[in-house]
Amino acid sequence: MEELRRFVTENKGTLITADVRTCMDGKISLVLNSCPAGWDACGNFVSVDVTSEEEGRKLFWMLRDEFPDAVLLLQ
Repeated sequence: MEELRRFVTENKGTLITADVRTCMDGKISLVLNSCPAGWDACGNFVSVDVTSEEEGRKLFWMLRDEFPDAVLLLQ
């Protein structure tokens, strides 16, 4: 999560929308213009594992604060 937080914070210009999803498989996905090397990417989606629902919620609110104009979805 820290790596994701750092990437998103340092690359605000690369974010199209922050489509954040906590899924049954315990991943969060973001829609980005570009993906960091080595991340699980499908199209413009970047997925990262989250260890708990609490961690997912923290990441969601961090992104909400950083990108108030972005579209955030918590599923």
